[in-house]
Amino acid sequence: MFRVVTRSHPWGYKRSNPDETLTVKTIRDALECFRAASSEIKDYPPHKIPLTHVWPVDAIAPIPLVFLIEALAEGGDNEKVTTHVKQRLEALPFWECEKDCWQKVKKGLNQAFSVENVELQQRWIDLVRRLRDTATLTANYDVSGLILPQTARPEAGLVTSDPLETLFIRVNRAGTTLEGEELMYSILKSSWIQAPQFIETLAAKLAHPPRLVRASV
Repeated sequence: MFRVVTRSHPWGYKRSNPDETLTVKTIRDALECFRAASSEIKDYPPHKIPLTHVWPVDAIAPIPLVFLIEALAEGGDNEKVTTHVKQRLEALPFWECEKDCWQKVKKGLNQAFSVENVELQQRWIDLVRRLRDTATLTANYDVSGLILPQTARPEAGLVTSDPLETLFIRVNRAGTTLEGEELMYSILKSSWIQAPQFIETLAAKLAHPPRLVRASV
């Protein structure tokens, strides 16, 4: 089972039903257990406790998924993967905690990594097997793709818009909207940079530049 812990619920939800919250007593005991694991966070409120210092307390043998992915990425057989994960777990701040709640979790982890509990060990072996290809990115998956033309087909009776005009319209929606002759003048200036200077050299300008350009077209 995959469970996510968050700052709002660092103790997780019920193992049997992830939609159900834990009892108030269970949450209070979990918070006390988290704080006991490290003196640095003993006075931290729940939302301030780093997620590296928590685990879903309703789990039998919680294993951070990142530890397993790291081990699988390095390669090796199941024994090597198990050794890597155990070393990462033993480096966690609460591994040496003597509190009963963490000792219970530690017991479940040790059983999953040995033949002491056949059911837990089989779950661990199945998890490694199922994630091996995915975690190492060796699995190949086909994704269907539908490629559409950039513009509509004229023969279908649809108007094909000019890409440059579309760009101007989209950009100007965030500011002053250009329409009509103003839009046409802006498009002209983007294609013919010297247009404003040329218009200024005209001897007789009967209208302002945008209208003059429209009349010329």
